[in-house]
Amino acid sequence: MKSVILSLIILVSAHTIALVAYNRYRIKKFIDYITTARGEYLSEKEYSSLLDLYTSFFSYAQPPPDKIMYEKLYLMKGFAKFAKSSSFIFKYLAFFVISGYIVLAILNEMFPL
Repeated sequence: MKSVILSLIILVSAHTIALVAYNRYRIKKFIDYITTARGEYLSEKEYSSLLDLYTSFFSYAQPPPDKIMYEKLYLMKGFAKFAKSSSFIFKYLAFFVISGYIVLAILNEMFPL
């Protein structure tokens, strides 16, 4: 049972590192898209609002921009595809990390190392 718990610890740790690294990349990519869309797809007010959102303290927890509110942004080449795929990857990693830590806590109570 120890090998199962240790394997799970390694998997959860790897997914935690992947979540942090991917989230940094995701936020940086959103900022790049927003900066590129400035003027053509986004007004100055929309640009400011999104830039504040993705550079704030809680930027790591921000979802992609709203499709209804920023519909012009989704017309930009590649943005819609990136927003959809990044949302899926982020949800997968977050779900795995959270559920992994819960399972580890339960296993630790049942079979202490």
